[in-house]
Amino acid sequence: MLKHLRNCVGLFLISLLFLTRANGAGMVCNKPTMGGFSPISFSFTCTNTSSKATYYGYTVSPYKPPSGSNFSINTGVCADPSHQIGPGQSCIVTGTFTEPVAGTYSIDFSDYYGGEWHNGIFKYNTGSPISAQVTSWHHYYQAGPGANPRSVFVDQKAVYVPTGNGGLAVSLDRGSTWTNYTTSNGLPSNNVTTVFVDGNTIYAGTVSKLSSSTDGGASWDSFSETFNSLSAIYASGQYIYVIARQGSQSKLYISTDGGSTFTLNSTVPTSQAVYGVGSAVYVATANNGVYISPDNGQTWTQSTNGLGSNNVHGIYASADGNTLYAATAGGLSISTNSGNSWNNYTTGLASTDCQAVYAINSTIYVATNAGLSVGSVIDNNWTGNNYLTSDNIPSVAANGTYIYAVVENGGLAISPNNGNSWSTVITTDQGLGGNQVNAVYAIGSTIYTALNNDGGLSVSYDNGQHWTTYTMANGGLSNDTILSVYAVGNTIYAGTNGHGLSFNTNNGAGNWTTVLNNLSIQGVFASGSNVFVGTYDGGNGEVEISTDGGQTWTQSEFIANSYFTGIYFNGTNIYAPTTGPGMGLIVGTPSGSSWIWTPSTGLPDGLSQEVYAGPIGVDPNHVSIYVPTGQGVYISHDSGSTWAQRTNGLASTNVAGVYVSNGKIYAATTGGLSISEDDGLTWTNYTTANGLSSNVVNWVYVDGFTIYAATNNGLSVAQ
Repeated sequence: MLKHLRNCVGLFLISLLFLTRANGAGMVCNKPTMGGFSPISFSFTCTNTSSKATYYGYTVSPYKPPSGSNFSINTGVCADPSHQIGPGQSCIVTGTFTEPVAGTYSIDFSDYYGGEWHNGIFKYNTGSPISAQVTSWHHYYQAGPGANPRSVFVDQKAVYVPTGNGGLAVSLDRGSTWTNYTTSNGLPSNNVTTVFVDGNTIYAGTVSKLSSSTDGGASWDSFSETFNSLSAIYASGQYIYVIARQGSQSKLYISTDGGSTFTLNSTVPTSQAVYGVGSAVYVATANNGVYISPDNGQTWTQSTNGLGSNNVHGIYASADGNTLYAATAGGLSISTNSGNSWNNYTTGLASTDCQAVYAINSTIYVATNAGLSVGSVIDNNWTGNNYLTSDNIPSVAANGTYIYAVVENGGLAISPNNGNSWSTVITTDQGLGGNQVNAVYAIGSTIYTALNNDGGLSVSYDNGQHWTTYTMANGGLSNDTILSVYAVGNTIYAGTNGHGLSFNTNNGAGNWTTVLNNLSIQGVFASGSNVFVGTYDGGNGEVEISTDGGQTWTQSEFIANSYFTGIYFNGTNIYAPTTGPGMGLIVGTPSGSSWIWTPSTGLPDGLSQEVYAGPIGVDPNHVSIYVPTGQGVYISHDSGSTWAQRTNGLASTNVAGVYVSNGKIYAATTGGLSISEDDGLTWTNYTTANGLSSNVVNWVYVDGFTIYAATNNGLSVAQ
């Protein structure tokens, strides 16, 4: 679910299962809409897409409803089991939900035979729903992969799901439609326990046999070897590794001849999962940690140093084999030295009992017995979000923006956009001081928004659920139009329009101090007690620096007939965008107790407010710089010596701000938010059609996996 749901006190999940009558497989229901004051109203339309008339009725079964809640559905066409709906005809489901207790809730609408769950999220506070959004998870049941899905495997071609009685389900369109391959296609049983794909060969394990298909599942050949309770497969060329029962234990069997013969491995103890990269093979064992073979199973080394538990349920490895991920009974363990030692992570996970793990670049997907955790290890800490937190997740896989999670006794859950659908839109209706947001900054659950048009500074200390607005009247700010904002620890810095920098050292409480009077603070950045601002005084620009948290200031740079539009500090240099002719960007380099300022050539005039710069590798002086301009995004990977202009595919070439995180570039434009994963060569654009509150995006900031877009119509938040 959404990040703010994870932290919300009083989160309740009401799963409403609507069961259809027989012949309901042709019914397709759209996503529900919700809104209004309590009781919350909702509606969605169902259409008969089959070629014959069908009966379609609902039975409503609330699951663990909050105390005092009430759910009701209409008695119209869709709720009438005696009404027959013809081909192409539709019916509308409407109803209400009443909840007297303030909090954040989820309602799940399910069409059992249609196979898709539609989740509606709303926050209920002081008598009205604050938001009503459809989440991005869908659950597929009998009409999808089949009953009792066991695990999930994905590659660039398809999604593969072994099921308890539906054979192997394969989707070529990321889960929209499925084909189930069964005994009619040559599988020895419809009870498929595990699957692995090596190139064009699909390996499917049933209880006693291993089968392979080279035509996408249309036909199957079974190997002669008979296994007892086959539970896991890994294959690479002629080498096939199978985990199956041997007596009372699950053991590793290895074939070196493409499956013609298998040999029981006597070295590796009771095993639970197997994975490999090249000639290296990794086995997760029940009570003996991870066993690693560098030579296709000929020799083995036990690895336990630092594991969260020696009971390892799942194992995964990076493409180069240097980074290993172990899902243990005591947390997520990661090795960055091929298994010589491990670091274990527990804080922030949905549960420390991890069932399986998958990784794409820096993003890690952890299946636990209490939900799915998706995140990264940043500064040696786990940072991420938790989803499906009421479910036991035995298996997870991902491809691009799609996440696939098996829900025990509940089907396959699919997220199609890795959080890129916009989940929360925050405006004055939700407590912001104004709707035009000039800038945004976030640290953990605290969000700071700089507001235009005398809106003041709005701060949320609980992921956007509640907001406090500081102004001249109630906070002591020097002006109510805020151009920039930054925070370090308990100190908040608010750059005002023509009235200096206001700052507060008590997280907003009490009095504010104003310095640099009569200056417009276009950008502010703080690092420890060092504070940097880019200013405008009505005709000229200054870079002012404070080394004591804002108490005293020194003018470091001055430009006449121009001004600084922002400021960024990467730990070594100061990057100050300007409106100065022929300058564009001025870089400050430390020299003793002062700074040497050098214009960066090759950029167009008239930059916007936000610049981003980060080191390449371990050399802090080798820097990538990303500059927003009125002519697209300019990128330098050699500290500003040369520049590449990126415009192709941007929502608009008028770019107001840029941020870089997790290998992605985020560009705030006047046509929406653009995101690139290939250094700006191509862009994916998000607009009001995707739920963005306005296409005019003034600023963008990313904290972990949460994206904050400051727009002309409030703050949009996604993850």
